[in-house]
Amino acid sequence: CKKTEIHWSPNDRNQLAEIGAEIIIHTFDRPLSGESGKCVSGGTNKKTTSLNYPLHEKNNIKCCAWWPSQEYPYVFAIGQPNGRIMFENVKDRSDPLSQGRIVIDSKQGRSCVALCWNPKIPNLLLSGFDRYRSDNCLTIWDINHNGVSSPSSHQIGGIASSSSSTLDEYKRVDILMHNQQVWKPIFDYGMSEQCHSLAWFKPNERCFAACTTQHNTRNIKIYDPRG
Repeated sequence: CKKTEIHWSPNDRNQLAEIGAEIIIHTFDRPLSGESGKCVSGGTNKKTTSLNYPLHEKNNIKCCAWWPSQEYPYVFAIGQPNGRIMFENVKDRSDPLSQGRIVIDSKQGRSCVALCWNPKIPNLLLSGFDRYRSDNCLTIWDINHNGVSSPSSHQIGGIASSSSSTLDEYKRVDILMHNQQVWKPIFDYGMSEQCHSLAWFKPNERCFAACTTQHNTRNIKIYDPRG
């Protein structure tokens, strides 16, 4: 059976996404007085509305991450079995992202199994991959620059500022992803390891933890990508 992921929205605390062959966004009303301890379920419950959004490559989803952006609250990064990371705006079908044409191609040729946006610096995307020979399994991408041109002020070595995504940043992402020849991560680690899951630390999002396997031993490791 297909894997289904559940994600709370980083942009609206009343929204939940169910991600499988399609993305279903559930919107929950605030609990009535005296019902704060009750769980509101879907189905015929009038407190919940659900909207279904079909995906362009619904058979090629390994993992998903909801972009923390107030400007674009319905953009998802989708990891695929071939190692690519596709971006899709599920609510605005006229947007370039909704056409599935903006992609980070890691050139890994192995499954992207985990994705996680940095909640304070939303241009940083953490990704994890299956093991393949001596390749690294953990990467960080700065979607504001492609790793070939001059790095942006948000580069991982100087994680200091945290601005919400703007229209100009969004357009720059589109331009970079369509004109670059090689997309390079700004952090690459985990040689000969296999990633299972990962997460940024809170409240200090400068470090992250990852569960990986190496030599048949599973560990949870803490990384500081600033060096």
